[in-house]
Amino acid sequence: MDAVNDRLERLERSAARWRWAALCMGLVLVAVFAWGAAPAIPTTHDQITTRKLWIVDDDGQVVAAIDAKDSAGRMVLRTADQKTSVSLSTSTAGTAFVSFKTAGGAAGSLAGSKNGSMLSLNWEGKPRVQAMGGNSSGIHVDDADGKTIWTTPSDK
Repeated sequence: MDAVNDRLERLERSAARWRWAALCMGLVLVAVFAWGAAPAIPTTHDQITTRKLWIVDDDGQVVAAIDAKDSAGRMVLRTADQKTSVSLSTSTAGTAFVSFKTAGGAAGSLAGSKNGSMLSLNWEGKPRVQAMGGNSSGIHVDDADGKTIWTTPSDK
């Protein structure tokens, strides 16, 4: 009978050690999960490398985009309803382009290349003022109906 009692006491001590080991292991797991879920401390980096960067508003609408394609860059800023925007882009041919449009109907663009430059101001989809420099220089002004009201002599 004493042998059975000794064996039983050893089993109870062993079970108690296993309970403590399981409890400690559980606490370690909780600590690991809590540490992993904690927000990272913000750090500053000298460089971010990416092909696309989209900035979204609180509703998830893209309001700013920067991307690179075919060795050219493009940046677009716009309102969430897409009615007002500003765009800046480059091309591998050496052209730079800036454009804008507003919710009120005004739009415009400015382009430059090795062959010259161009400025265009539009209202409600119709060109109103165009100025070109380079191989074919001149200024062209239209009225609200799209009729020419003034042109520089070199444009004729």
